[in-house]
Order: sequence, then C-alpha cells, then structure tokens
Amino acid sequence: SPMQFNHAIIAIKLPAGVESLAAVESAKLGRLLIFDPTDPYTPVGDLPEDEQGSWALIVAAQDGDLVRLPTLPAASNRIQLAIEGTLAQSGEAKAHVASEYFGQSASFWRAVSHETGKDEMKKALEAVFTRRLGSGVALDHISASDESSKLDLALDLQVAHLGQSMMDKLLVVKPGALAPDHGYNFPKIERKQPIRLRARMRTDKVTLHLPEGYAIDELPAEVTINGAYGAYHAVWKAAGGVVTLEQSLEVKNTTAPAAEYAKVRDFFDTVTGAQYAPVVLAKR
Repeated sequence: SPMQFNHAIIAIKLPAGVESLAAVESAKLGRLLIFDPTDPYTPVGDLPEDEQGSWALIVAAQDGDLVRLPTLPAASNRIQLAIEGTLAQSGEAKAHVASEYFGQSASFWRAVSHETGKDEMKKALEAVFTRRLGSGVALDHISASDESSKLDLALDLQVAHLGQSMMDKLLVVKPGALAPDHGYNFPKIERKQPIRLRARMRTDKVTLHLPEGYAIDELPAEVTINGAYGAYHAVWKAAGGVVTLEQSLEVKNTTAPAAEYAKVRDFFDTVTGAQYAPVVLAKR
C-alpha cells in the first residue's frame, strides 16, 4: 500500500543492559526502543495497539533499516479487578470496584480522565455498567490515579436488580455480571475476512456478602478452557456467608481465518456463559 509509511515516530538507541518490551534489534543500529511521542496516552515502554507488529522504516542515512515492531505480550496489556459488595434480600447490591489498567488497556480511560471532566467520566462509566446490568445503576466516589505504568480507577456502585427472587424462597444472582465482559462481539453472520485477536489479559475477583437468612443452594462448576484463541478459568467458592468468583481470561495474539469464525465465536460465547453463570441462594 502507498500508505504503509504514513506516520513518524522515534527509535531511541538503548545502552547495553537496558531491556524493554517495546525494543527491536537492528542489524546496523543495535537495540532500539520504539516510542510514539504523538500519542499522549501511551507512555515510554509501551506502543499503541495499531502500531504493534507493523513494519517500520528506520531513517538513519546509510544505516537505515526495515524492522518489524514488537507485539507486546498479553501480560503487558492487562486489567486486574477487585469487587467487594453486599447483596440485599430485595436483590439490590452495593459494591466497591477497584480496577488496575496496564498498557494499552489504560489508554481509553486515561484519555477520558485527562480530556473530560468528572461529570463526563461518570456518564461514560454509567453507560458501561448500564449496558451490562440494566437500568437502576448508580455510581459514586469515582477516582482515577494515573501512573506511568498503570491507571487505577475506583468507584462505588449500586445496582437495583442484581439478584432475582423466586417465590420468596430462592434468590438467583450472577456475581460475574459485576465484572466487565471480554469486549468482543461476534454475531451469527457469515464471515468473509480473517478475525484479528490482540493479546490481552484480565483477572477478576468478585466477593459478594450474602443477605442475612440466606445460604448457598447451588454453585456453578469450575470452568477451564485452553484453546487456540485463548485461555479462561473460573471458580466459585462459598464460605462464611460470602460467595467469591475468581476468573481469568487471556486472549492470544493471533489471526484466525474466516473459516474458523464459528469456533472463535463459540470460544467467547463459552466464556460469557461461564462468567454469567448463576449462583442460587435459598432462604433458611
């Protein structure tokens, strides 16, 4: 394409002994740190997602070179989430959400935090939770702390209908609904283009205190998936009036052919089904 080299970034020569995931090896120039100073939300040591794995022409007179930019591992683009909440007999839940965003996962919220006011950030977060939890969502005490290596985001959440009462004897709740989903949408259509998956990782721990007078009646079975497109693990535990969901998802950096679209969709559908598995509580 004539638009292959349509952007200019910089390559910084690294001294001996200095390593970085965003570095490349040039036969003529040695170890080079690749940095895009035009992106205000990607710090040194990271690369914008659309630049990772692409070709770059190093302009250095007779020492110029053509190099493939690095593709950073999933661990460098991860989200770590901890949620602790309390479920009421009515199905209402209140929770504190603490999220840590690393690498490119932090870029969006870093931009929102820096470029908009608190009201706009609250609206953006409310939209995210409402899509997942429905109406009756309220947020408070939102705070963001931005460091060079990560962004911390914390808030208090109130959900009107997290639990569903069944004949006033059972209470059905999906703890995983409090955590964000995998972020992919694969409708049942015929796919004609390859499916590009970017390396990313997330770990979630959701701790939910049960309403007084209720005990665990049924917990979902542990789920483990290891496949060509990623790995997922989820386990539910109950003790002392508390139910806990711990889950992890790693998406591999891969391009699947269009013929595998149904398999890709099935993988992520299975992950979604596991995350939203119901926990059944029974009134004592």
